[in-house]
Amino acid sequence: MESDGALYSALLFTRRQGYPLFQPQLYDDLPDERMRNGVCIGDVGIVTRPGGFDPIFNILHDAGDNVVNPWGVPEDFGRLRLDDRDIAWQQLRYPAGSDVSNSAINKRRVAAGAGVNADFGANVEVSTNSKRNAILLLPDGASSWDLRSLHLFKHYAEKHTRNWYKFVNMTLQRGIANGDLYLVTGVTKSSSWSVAAIDQGTDGDTQLSMKLKAAQVVTANASYSWSWEETSSGSRHSGPRGRQALEQWTDNQTVFLRGYKTYLRLPQMARFPRAISVADSDWSNVHWRGVTTPYSSSSRWGGGNDTTSSGTGASGSDTSPQSSSGQQLSSETLSAVLEEADSNDYVDVVS
Repeated sequence: MESDGALYSALLFTRRQGYPLFQPQLYDDLPDERMRNGVCIGDVGIVTRPGGFDPIFNILHDAGDNVVNPWGVPEDFGRLRLDDRDIAWQQLRYPAGSDVSNSAINKRRVAAGAGVNADFGANVEVSTNSKRNAILLLPDGASSWDLRSLHLFKHYAEKHTRNWYKFVNMTLQRGIANGDLYLVTGVTKSSSWSVAAIDQGTDGDTQLSMKLKAAQVVTANASYSWSWEETSSGSRHSGPRGRQALEQWTDNQTVFLRGYKTYLRLPQMARFPRAISVADSDWSNVHWRGVTTPYSSSSRWGGGNDTTSSGTGASGSDTSPQSSSGQQLSSETLSAVLEEADSNDYVDVVS
C-alpha cells in the first residue's frame, strides 16, 4: 500500500521543484546545531518511509565534526571545499502565503478562531476539485540554496558511492537498499509549513474542503502556529512541531531537496545511462530502488545471495532504472543479468 509520504512526493514531484518531503522536520535526536540548519548541501542520507530526510554524513565537513558527522564517515573520506560563490541563494523563493500543489486549489480566509488576533490573520479554508492532491502551504514563505558546481558533486559521488554503501550497511548496519542514498545539491527551506496528501479514490464528492487553524505565536521563526482541523479525508500535518517550534530557528524546515540519487550497477549494464537528471525524469526513476541490500551479509556485493529489501521506494533490478531507450527492463533480461553478475560493481548517479 502506498504510504502518505510516497503519495505526497509522487504528486508534488510534477511541479519540478525537487524531491518533496512530507516530513520537512529533521529528527529531534540530532544535535541542536544540526536541527537549527536542517538539511544542507553536501548531506548524504536517505528518504525515510514517512517522507523525511535522514542525513548520515556531509561531504563538506571534516570527518571529526561530531555535529554534522556524528556517526563517522566512510573509508577514504575526503572533505570537499567550496567557495561561498559556489552556492546560489534565493531569499523568499516562495513569498509568504505561497502554496504549491499538483492541481488547482482555492484558499480563502474564514472567521478567526478563539485566541487569534484578527489584526494579524484568520483561519484559512482550502478547497480542491481533485480526488488526488498534494498540497504544501508556506505561511512564512521559503528560501532556496543550490550548488552551482554540480559536476563536482557528480564526479565525487561516482568515485565514492561504493564506499558510502559499505559504510552505511556494514559499519552502521542500516540495511538500506541499492538506490536509497542521496547526495544533496540543493534545498528549499521554510520556517513553517502545512502539508496534505489526499486520495479519495472513486468514492466521495469531487469537492473537498479543509481548514487550517491559526494561533499567533511569539517566536521569531514563524508568524503563526498552524494546524489542520481533523477530517476523514487524506493525511495532513503542520510544523515545526515540539521543541523545534519553540526555538528561535528560521529556514530549517526542508520542503524540497535536490541532488543525486546514487546506486551500484552491475558491469553487464554498462550500456545504460550513467546519469539521469531529475528535471528530465519521471517519478518512477526518482523513486526507483534495487532489490538488494549492498554490502550486507546476504547481498551479492557482500558475497551472499540477493535479498529483497523493504522501504520507501518501488523495488526493481540492480541495474539502472531505465535502459538508454527509456524502456523498463523485462523480467527475462533482469534474470539473465543477475545470473551472469559477479562481485564487481559500477556506480551510477541519478540527479
